[in-house]
Amino acid sequence: MENTTVLAIMGVLGGLLGIIYSRPLRRIRIVVASPECSSLISRRITTTCSAFMQPPIFLGLPGLLNPHVNTLLNFLRPVRPVTYHRQPFVSPHDGGLLQLDVCEAVAGEAHGGTMMILPGLSSHSRSGYIQNFVREASTNGWRCVVVNARGVGGSPLTTPQVYCAAWTTDARDVAKYLRTQQQHRNMLVGVGFSLGANVLALMMGQDGYTCVLDAGASVCNPWDLMYSSSVLPGVYSRAFTKGLIAYVKDHWESQLKKSAKVELSAVVRCRSVRQFDNDITAQLFGYKDADDYYTNGSSLKVVGNIAVPLFVLDATDDPIVGSARTEAQWQRIVNENPNVHVMRVDGGGHIGFLDAATIASVWGSSWADKVLVKTLSQLSALY
Repeated sequence: MENTTVLAIMGVLGGLLGIIYSRPLRRIRIVVASPECSSLISRRITTTCSAFMQPPIFLGLPGLLNPHVNTLLNFLRPVRPVTYHRQPFVSPHDGGLLQLDVCEAVAGEAHGGTMMILPGLSSHSRSGYIQNFVREASTNGWRCVVVNARGVGGSPLTTPQVYCAAWTTDARDVAKYLRTQQQHRNMLVGVGFSLGANVLALMMGQDGYTCVLDAGASVCNPWDLMYSSSVLPGVYSRAFTKGLIAYVKDHWESQLKKSAKVELSAVVRCRSVRQFDNDITAQLFGYKDADDYYTNGSSLKVVGNIAVPLFVLDATDDPIVGSARTEAQWQRIVNENPNVHVMRVDGGGHIGFLDAATIASVWGSSWADKVLVKTLSQLSALY
């Protein structure tokens, strides 16, 4: 029996049990600016974006309360493929090639606007969680543009320039390009997952009032790369490192050998993400070492400069990036910058957020997918 069939059967059974035995997770906490610190737009958001301010109850199966189970099941569950058309994008920075995979709004008109979607490390437009999110967004009137990182998702690496959590140039260039397209007169929002969330928030903070996005959504952002590196479990670190080594090997002869900044022997010796970032990433991007990269590449350091609405969705039990700040610390951050709105879920793992309804439907969008898409759709009504 195929794996997808097994997962489907498990999902149906789990869903039936979930209907009977499901129970709310401990808490969903919303952190927004205090009334005396709020702005006009933040007050409008708190009264209009009910999907974010008063999210639906998160009903979780007891087994899914384990963050590792929630994380892994989300990556393993079957996916109904979405239809993309691929659009090459030549970087004005160095002439390198990026591949944009575009999924048009199902109704034929992007009345919500356009979403620029930045996947996580080694993920791309065909990754299951990305397709599930794109399906939810496109069926609700959004045109989705998934930005595949250089050399990822079937995209060749045509220059020695690679990507990392601090590389915002490509995202910024694509956002500017999308803004110039006439059919994107409606909202242009960025949605980032994991590493892509750090890139998005870092770019928005770097650009401040010059940011071309109307809003952003950050899902399971590492925020503080130094902290996230320190809490990343070894099993995940080794898995990510194998993917990073494979990425370098795939593009070594065609491009990376030309950079003369690293040796392939140093790459294959890496046994952890931190070692890879210290010996490879830092060298390729001109940082002194991993600590320098983590310090300067963390989006948390510029979150106070973000000048458009940013919706943050994090899980307090995230087993991959951890929970970089407490609720009280987030309260201080959003009081200083009321453009930031934070949702902290006591459960959900890393980009999981699988509830009983999701498991029951097998193919369905996650709880977080539904919350974010509805939130951004409600926000578009303000524009």
